[in-house]
Amino acid sequence: KYVHALFNPGTLLNESQIKELTSLVDGSDDPAKSGKPIIEPTEEPGGYGLGVWKRYDSKRKLTYWYYIGGAAGGEFEYYYYPENKISYAVPWNSALVNNPSDDPTDPQYQMNQKVLDTMFENCK
Repeated sequence: KYVHALFNPGTLLNESQIKELTSLVDGSDDPAKSGKPIIEPTEEPGGYGLGVWKRYDSKRKLTYWYYIGGAAGGEFEYYYYPENKISYAVPWNSALVNNPSDDPTDPQYQMNQKVLDTMFENCK
């Protein structure tokens, strides 16, 4: 419920606060693009807002909001696909985290894809 409330006005933030949260700049390492305002990400790593990323899921052809944060010993991620109203959160032991992994051979990536596949199949 938290992730839905964060990106939808009323419960946690009003519309102007959400607009501020979700205003994006390019998150790439390319000096010609990095930090410049963008509307929608079309490639990785995506756009960065106030503590949240908006990334492009090429498998599902959708954008999603993403957060990763942590402290000693653990990390936490959430994913939110607003078009489908699908979200999920994952706590990780830091020894398992690859911040975030986009490598298809990485167990973290494989687990995330299985969860998303299941959610998209069953949440129609």
